[in-house]
Amino acid sequence: EHFTRLEELARVTALVKNLSDAPVLALPVFGGSGATGDGFPPLEAALRLADAGADSLGAGCAMIGEALPGWMEGLSHAGLPLALFARAGDAPQSGNLTPEEFAAHLAPLSGTGISILGGCCGVTPGHIRALAVELGKGPDHIR
Repeated sequence: EHFTRLEELARVTALVKNLSDAPVLALPVFGGSGATGDGFPPLEAALRLADAGADSLGAGCAMIGEALPGWMEGLSHAGLPLALFARAGDAPQSGNLTPEEFAAHLAPLSGTGISILGGCCGVTPGHIRALAVELGKGPDHIR
């Protein structure tokens, strides 16, 4: 699940690490200001989540746009594997990205050190299929 408040995500991350050996992928949500809901920029979020025990970091429910590569670059300073779960929109009337648009925006980020690319709000199996095809990772029968 995505967390808009970094302090909550850091507490949950530490709790899960104390109770389990399961790996934790921590995905804060960054708003239009480039910070979490409680004001932490990506670099500070990365360091706090690494200290809390996260095994991997990323951005959850991320809006595709010019700021996204900078957010991911900030998160990379923790030295942990990166993941990105981008959104395609909220509802048909709010200008969702088509599967092809979604794939065209995300595929270039695969060469920037992000290990996992996925989707969140507004993303359908068609969006993921288009991304797999764009990355050349889809089975031959995917159209």
